[in-house]
Amino acid sequence: MAATIKDIARIAGVSHPTVSRALNEQPGVGDDTRRRILEIAKQLHYAPNYAAQKLANKSTKSIGMIWPVDGGLFFYHLGNSIQSAALKHGINVMMSVAESTIALKAFNSHFFDSVIYWMPPEANVSSEFLKEKDLFKGELLTMGRGRISDSHRISVDRRLGIYKALRHLYDYGHRRITYIGRQREKLLGYLQAVIEFDLKHYDGYVIETDNEYKFSHEKLTNLISSGNKPTAFIIENNGILINFMQYVNENNIRIPKDFSVITYDEIPEIDTYNIHFTTVGPSISLLTRNAIEILTDKSFTNTGKWVDVEIEPQLVLRDSTMKI
Repeated sequence: MAATIKDIARIAGVSHPTVSRALNEQPGVGDDTRRRILEIAKQLHYAPNYAAQKLANKSTKSIGMIWPVDGGLFFYHLGNSIQSAALKHGINVMMSVAESTIALKAFNSHFFDSVIYWMPPEANVSSEFLKEKDLFKGELLTMGRGRISDSHRISVDRRLGIYKALRHLYDYGHRRITYIGRQREKLLGYLQAVIEFDLKHYDGYVIETDNEYKFSHEKLTNLISSGNKPTAFIIENNGILINFMQYVNENNIRIPKDFSVITYDEIPEIDTYNIHFTTVGPSISLLTRNAIEILTDKSFTNTGKWVDVEIEPQLVLRDSTMKI
């Protein structure tokens, strides 16, 4: 780890301001003390952090965003929403879809005030990223579900979102409910609700998708043709919904008359379908408002007070579910 002014002050037996004045050739430091401080700095290979100096003197009015490269429409709209809200505060936003350490290093070198990092649910924070974070003198805000020490955090309870979806279907009389997706946290919400509501879980009631949101149409056909035909589906995200609707159209399935459907992600594109889908998911406007408030509130910025907020997904009822 790079040497700091604190390290030099401790070894020299002087105060931090004295070290700062000596290194910056300011008056108020004796010649012997100045020489001793400069020698210690040389031995420790001390390099001044100009990014920290600039941030200490003047805000750059900038937010960097480390964003998923294949996040889909939800992240597209959330990114635009944060950018629009930031501009109203006179703050510029730059988004990077590069690997997280590379992105943070770039924002660090350009003196960004703060960085928003959307962490994938199963993301492992590398030691390289943590080293770069230690060099970053602005505010780091993680979003999603991951956690990094000494940073702000906005999490989304995905498990609760899927739990809410299944509970709604249960209240409408559905007892045979299929889940299409693979994201671990959401799947746990489905399984939790299945257990709590004492629902039978037949083979094939979880249909896994690949990385391109595709699933086996053959497995779905076999399930629908079996004696354990489901009455409702929970779709993990809008990418999977697109492929699901292809199957629906090819097989002349009527929603909700044949099957009730709830999909995760409340995004504008949901209105482009000829079916008004019931959705569950975090509010983009609420996520945006929390992020901007955290990064612009002077009672939090550069004070060591870390905010931890959990967003509860909202169930938005439309026409794709019906009672049976």
